[in-house]
Amino acid sequence: TAWRWFKTGKLPVRAYKTPSGCVMVEPEKKVNESNPRAVVYARVSSHDKKADLDRQAERCVAFCAASGWQVESVTKEIASGMNDSRPKLSKLVELRPSRIVVEHKDRLTRFGFGYFELMLPMIGCELVVINRDAEDK
Repeated sequence: TAWRWFKTGKLPVRAYKTPSGCVMVEPEKKVNESNPRAVVYARVSSHDKKADLDRQAERCVAFCAASGWQVESVTKEIASGMNDSRPKLSKLVELRPSRIVVEHKDRLTRFGFGYFELMLPMIGCELVVINRDAEDK
């Protein structure tokens, strides 16, 4: 039954086939609200804006504290939001945190934000954008 469900795409969890033909099923990771934790990601595009980077991270940490979330780590990166090669962001996502907090959606990426919104929950990660309304107007 499981093999048939995999072939028809009916498995309720994430599954993939290895090159050897074995079907691997990954358990769904749930956010543990009894012990809420978050990681902060802050980004600016140039070294000239380093002071902005620090203030951005501080605002995100303050938001987490006000929300009752424990901050596990703060990741600061100086890189273009249009560049897909951002090692600190890649490493952060590989750690599969419960929650990633950013100040504005363009601090995470300039293009393709919808993909992050779609895929992060698939690994059990909630994406929190503090100032979402300010950018949607």
